[in-house]
Amino acid sequence: MARTVLAILCAAILLTAICGCRSKPGPGHDLDVVMGKVSAGMSEVQVVANAGTPDRIEAEGDYRKLRYYDVSGTAYVEITLKNNVVVDIIRRD
Repeated sequence: MARTVLAILCAAILLTAICGCRSKPGPGHDLDVVMGKVSAGMSEVQVVANAGTPDRIEAEGDYRKLRYYDVSGTAYVEITLKNNVVVDIIRRD
């Protein structure tokens, strides 16, 4: 059961990355909630399960950045993962 859930979450993340992310944020996230649900050491699957689907995903080598935008589309939380582990969480207002 756990493997099935993990496979579905990984497929959803991969599909989002392949198809491209929205160029404009959708309805927006509550950035305080996102910050409260994510912590260093979590995996990408855990981040998405806790905080929801990110508005933007960027990959650079061993690093992936997940961005969650607010309603205005200008403020965001950026979660940096290295080798599938959260190493940094930044809020930009």
